[in-house]
Amino acid sequence: MKKKIILGIITMLAVTSLSYATVTFTDVTPDYWAYSYIDATSEIGIINGFPDGSFMPASPVTKEQALTMIYRSMQAAGTLKSADDFTQEYLDILAQNQIGEWAYAYVAYALKQGIISTEDLNTFVEGETGLPASREEVAVWASKALDKAGAPAYMIPYKDKDDITQNHLSYIDMMYRHGIMIGDENNNFRPDSTITRAEFAAVCSRVYNLGAQTDIEIEKEGITIAGEIQDIKDNHIFIIDEQEQEKELIISPNTGIIVNGTFGTLKGIKDNTEAIIAFNNAVDNQNILIWTKELICEGFIQQVEPLSNDQYKLTIQNNQNDQVSYLLDETADLMDKKGKQISISDLTLNENVLYTCDGIKILEVQIQN
Repeated sequence: MKKKIILGIITMLAVTSLSYATVTFTDVTPDYWAYSYIDATSEIGIINGFPDGSFMPASPVTKEQALTMIYRSMQAAGTLKSADDFTQEYLDILAQNQIGEWAYAYVAYALKQGIISTEDLNTFVEGETGLPASREEVAVWASKALDKAGAPAYMIPYKDKDDITQNHLSYIDMMYRHGIMIGDENNNFRPDSTITRAEFAAVCSRVYNLGAQTDIEIEKEGITIAGEIQDIKDNHIFIIDEQEQEKELIISPNTGIIVNGTFGTLKGIKDNTEAIIAFNNAVDNQNILIWTKELICEGFIQQVEPLSNDQYKLTIQNNQNDQVSYLLDETADLMDKKGKQISISDLTLNENVLYTCDGIKILEVQIQN
């Protein structure tokens, strides 16, 4: 299989150009687990081989290389925040930390966009050797590069989640929800482990695909959990779901809590309460909805905004003058004043409605007189 690569890992691409030489990877066969990822990312110049024609899939990725390939993934997807070269702005700090000149433009971009800090550079090189990137670092950097909004709440499914830096959990959650980094066969994330070139090819392929994606994948933008709340500690909700699995939901700082359709707090929710807990970034990345009882709410339609071809964001101002947003699609039961079925296009702004929802998704809307 012919591959388009740059000869040598230190012969890096110019920031604004993509050019290739064609060789064969001698150590990657079609039956290798990462073959399709290596094939895809090498074809568009994200990750490259070596002058001897090898790929070295088991070799670790250094921090300089990681930022280079994350940059290329976003460049190939057309989602860089800027195509400018910020090398001169950071030249002194790059040189002081012995960053390889081939990586200046990529590391400078990461500094400019807040993907890394200048303090992080202290851990990039030891002597003249580039240090390997950890899985946690890669997850955080790729998440920041994608620049997707942080979730109002998140669940970390990994058994070793306590080993992950606390303020990095939301980035790990984003990578998990979008299937970019999903842990190992033992359900561990292994945050401190190094990442191989083959693994990084898989990550970059997924980062590129998500960056280039124009449609919102609604189901990956949030979660809905139904079950019994066992305990609430600070911003942590412990719930037994309908499959009798215990889950821990962590609510992000400054998140609004909407209980039964009205802004409130967690303090009024008792242990052993049956509840539906939901959020969806595509609709609202500032608030989380908690329903502890079946409730018919009343309010006025403020906005019906399309999110995709068949899904909408419905914003309603309720009787407490709170504006709450929900997911709405054609599966909802929509009725006019006389109980006749209507479509989403028939909904009118400022119309008075009764409505129910399942978590964050609207189930029924009844227009009032």
